[in-house]
Amino acid sequence: MIERIQQIPDGLVDYREAVAFLDEEAAPPTPAIRQALFALLERNPLADFGSPGPVADYLEKASPAYIPELSQSVLRNPSITTLWMINIVLDQPPAGKYKPMLMMTLAAVVERTDIDRSLVEDAAEFIERQD
Repeated sequence: MIERIQQIPDGLVDYREAVAFLDEEAAPPTPAIRQALFALLERNPLADFGSPGPVADYLEKASPAYIPELSQSVLRNPSITTLWMINIVLDQPPAGKYKPMLMMTLAAVVERTDIDRSLVEDAAEFIERQD
């Protein structure tokens, strides 16, 4: 599966069809698969992967193990999808022990000047929703 993920080209506007095969996967993603998916999201921060879409749905099968990896991914290079994934985690009851880490992650995104302004605005909006 890692090879299949790595073969997905960068630069597409809409990735929903390219990642639709993830909907058919029953087993939770391994750490290596999670890293390959986060790398894909990081390389394409403004692309449409769905709302939340197959990538997020598949990564969530590894909950809660993927949550620290999600935070690390956002700190490296936030994307529309990973910011929405943080918002989803924060809106769910099991967010408790992860909430401080995820809120700090969002706050770090708000301070960035080297990323698309829409990502900064999304992070700020998600922080406001939690107050």
